[in-house]
Amino acid sequence: MRLNDKVAIVTGASRGIGKAIALAFASEGADVVVNYVNVGSNRKEAEDVGERIRSQGRHALVVEANVTSRESVEKMVNAAVSKFGRVDLMVNNAGITSRDYSIVDLKEAESTRVMGVNLNGPLNCIRAVTPHMMKRKYGKIINITSLAGFVLAGNMNLSYLASKSALIALTRQLAIVLGPHNININGIAPGTILTDIVFAGRTREETETFLELMKTKAALGRNGTPEDVANAALFLAFDEANFITDKFFL
Repeated sequence: MRLNDKVAIVTGASRGIGKAIALAFASEGADVVVNYVNVGSNRKEAEDVGERIRSQGRHALVVEANVTSRESVEKMVNAAVSKFGRVDLMVNNAGITSRDYSIVDLKEAESTRVMGVNLNGPLNCIRAVTPHMMKRKYGKIINITSLAGFVLAGNMNLSYLASKSALIALTRQLAIVLGPHNININGIAPGTILTDIVFAGRTREETETFLELMKTKAALGRNGTPEDVANAALFLAFDEANFITDKFFL
């Protein structure tokens, strides 16, 4: 197993892409900190992910932490270091979307909320974990960005696009800053992935129409799955990717 005895933190790991990444890492031998924010059924789902990891013979630490809070994130990282002794892999997956398509109707609270989770969240996590990685001269950070951060098109949700574009820029800059410490930082920019975010706020008919449209725009003629993203994250986590930093996998 190529991640044997590595320790990973995966944010937003109770469902969707984060869940798939957490389980994939465990399948390759990693112990995983399963992060969730205590909203709705997230806690139960996170505990279920933890149990599935343990059933694979690995250790799991299920931790509630709001990534928008620097204090909350630091407690999560400290809990991981206290239990496992280190953090080798940090996956910044937690994210939310928005429906603010009009600059005229853009709500400040909505914009602040989206930027807080999608940009400040990864920044808080990176800031908390890098001192531990620097001490060991080893670490890998993977940011889940979005194809929306690259593509300019009409009818885009503005706050989401801005947050993911900023996260891409942050990743590129930190590749230069963290490289001398032997810390790799990469981004994965998925297109349309079949998670609950796709279905939120849409009727069944609207969802079907949207997914069919996205298929026509995809090079492979299909929408992605959380496991597709998890496989890309696995590659970046492997030692075979030790010379890769500041690269984006779509």
